[in-house]
Order: sequence, then structure tokens, then C-alpha cells
Amino acid sequence: MEQTSGLPGAGSPRSGRERGGGPGGPWVGGRVGRGVQTVGRPCDAARTGSLRGTGRWLVREGRGVLAGDERPATIAKRFARVGLASTPNTRHAYRDMLLGADGIGESLSGVILSDETIRQATSSGVPFPEHLTAQGVLVGIKVDRGCHPIAGFPGETSIEGLDDLRERLTEYRA
Repeated sequence: MEQTSGLPGAGSPRSGRERGGGPGGPWVGGRVGRGVQTVGRPCDAARTGSLRGTGRWLVREGRGVLAGDERPATIAKRFARVGLASTPNTRHAYRDMLLGADGIGESLSGVILSDETIRQATSSGVPFPEHLTAQGVLVGIKVDRGCHPIAGFPGETSIEGLDDLRERLTEYRA
């Protein structure tokens, strides 16, 4: 059977079982369906722009989705447990170690990034989204800005970041 993309294993015959699972949240962002480039040809999901194609790409056998959408406050807690200061430089070094690796597309089919991370680049200067898509990894973005207390309603929270979502999605897509 002919492969349907330029990535090893994508579209190749399998035992008939597809691995279940998928991202823990919506894949919103400008990378899916915009001609996401892989090694060789665009992946099927990007070429068709369909939700079904994207889902199939994400659950390919032998690959997974990385939820790399930690905000600075969350990553600071993780760093504190191992005695590492959370600074823009240490967060970038950590993300570069994870996301900047050559061959990352052999293990990952997708990554959810935070607003901070989508604006960063590998140590060689290639923006993370560009580096990832070049290796066949679909890039998503966590679009909310977290839960915050609602004034006058103790214990109640509201999700913020939806009011400027249109502008940020346009920026992410660029």
C-alpha cells in the first residue's frame, strides 16, 4: 500500500486497530489546515483541513500528543520541586530540550503550546511551531488564560482570555 504522506508509518497498513486517545482539549490555532509541512509532503490532516484527517493524524500508531501548554506559574511549581529557579531563560532551556530535538516527529503527532512557548524559538533560532511542523508535528495553542476569581462571588471562577481570542488567533496564524 502506498504511503499517504512523507512521514514514515503515516498511512501505511496496520493491524486494523488505531490507537485511541487524542488531545485533552480543542486544537485551535493556525497550524492545522494551513499546509503544515512535514518531511517531504504535507500531512493528510493539513492537506485536507478536515477534523477527521486531523484526528487520524494525531492518533497514528506509535506517536502521542504532548500537552506542553504549561503557564509560567505551573512550570515554576515543577521547577521548585527540583530546586530550579523559574526564569524566562530556564523555561526556554527546558522547552528547547523537549521541543527542539531533531526527530521529535518520530514520537509525537501533536503538541499543545502555551502563549509563551509559541512565541519562542529553538536554540538555533527556528520558531518552535516552524521546527515542529517541519517534522510532521501538528501544533495547537491553549487559548484561554486560566481561571480567575469572580469579584463578589467567593469560590466562583471565570475563564479569561476569550475576549481577545480573535486577535490572538490571527497573530498565532501569521
